[in-house]
Amino acid sequence: MSYYKEATMNQLYLILFTFIGNVHGSVPHTHTGKFEGYSPSQLLAQHLDAQAEQVLEKGGVHKHYLDGDHSNRFVMIQNVNAPPNAVLKQIVDYNNYSKKVPQTLESEIYGTNRNDKKEIFFARLKCGMRGFSTQFFIKSEYHKNHNSVVWRLDYDHLSDIDEACGCWRAEPHPSSPNEKTRLYCSVDMSLGSRVPRFVASFITKKAVRDAVAWVKKQSEKTAQNVF
Repeated sequence: MSYYKEATMNQLYLILFTFIGNVHGSVPHTHTGKFEGYSPSQLLAQHLDAQAEQVLEKGGVHKHYLDGDHSNRFVMIQNVNAPPNAVLKQIVDYNNYSKKVPQTLESEIYGTNRNDKKEIFFARLKCGMRGFSTQFFIKSEYHKNHNSVVWRLDYDHLSDIDEACGCWRAEPHPSSPNEKTRLYCSVDMSLGSRVPRFVASFITKKAVRDAVAWVKKQSEKTAQNVF
């Protein structure tokens, strides 16, 4: 990481710490949900044009805004040189986020549940650097039949951020379905009324782009070790 990027991230965490502060997760959140969550069967992008396909095939990231009632939400799309099951395994490996996800200081799964259709993970994540951190609690659902993971805050615990929900979708790549993945990631987040909107928007976009980057890196690393 360059000095400029590291300084920028430090400044962002300082802003978050100043506006939000730290809270304790042993009490319920301040509300039980403000955003409509993502559907596990939701197609985050119905059609990609030739320009988008060209960007993806060259290893780039394509940004696409959702249609309909959630046109304010965007999705980052990237090809991954690993099969979908390997990609999804990385996404739900919450116990090890602190070992492989940049700026994640602590991570742990504090509850699980499963049935024939989905696996549910309750996880605590603490992100930050150099003395500044933000802690939040999530409920994540892994839907194998849809190659998707949808998540939102666990409202039984008080998180530092006001509201958040997200969706991962790992589709088989159109031309190499057994070896590659087309990865989609979308997040909707509110950091609270005290955080300036432009700061919140920048942090959300960077968080999604960084998330896609680390999942791609770890998935491809694992796939190389397997094959």
